[in-house]
Amino acid sequence: MIAKFSLLKRELIKAVDGLKPIQRFSIAFYSDSNAITFEKGALVAATEENKRKATQWLEDVRPSGKTDPLPSLEIAFHGKPDLLYVLTDGDFDNNAEIRKRVALMNKDKRTRVNTVAFVEPGDTQSETFIKFLTALAGENGGKFKQVTTEQLD
Repeated sequence: MIAKFSLLKRELIKAVDGLKPIQRFSIAFYSDSNAITFEKGALVAATEENKRKATQWLEDVRPSGKTDPLPSLEIAFHGKPDLLYVLTDGDFDNNAEIRKRVALMNKDKRTRVNTVAFVEPGDTQSETFIKFLTALAGENGGKFKQVTTEQLD
């Protein structure tokens, strides 16, 4: 994800900038087994001030280590969002545990979970996590999308 991270941040900034002031957003990244969150993971109004703060905050975020998304997912589900995006460029070590915990945190299916895999065409190692991300999205009313770096340029 390190190589793709600047592209991801640019796309995230565009998405946040497109929100209306009546909408709310939260940003949480996972790094090793820690959550890195904007405004402590709280859902904040999409005001111009909060969008500016999010953009500034994103400038200092750097990916590192292995990824365990559970701490970030717990923070995200705590806010009871309508929509949640899970983005990754590789498989997690704990896919079964992630599915189990998401099922518990989203037992009422209130939150739609969309998943995005950043993979290059012909990457045969991505099959496993694409199946996982497709299932996770499907079980939570969301959609799976595969994105290449070419699509982000």
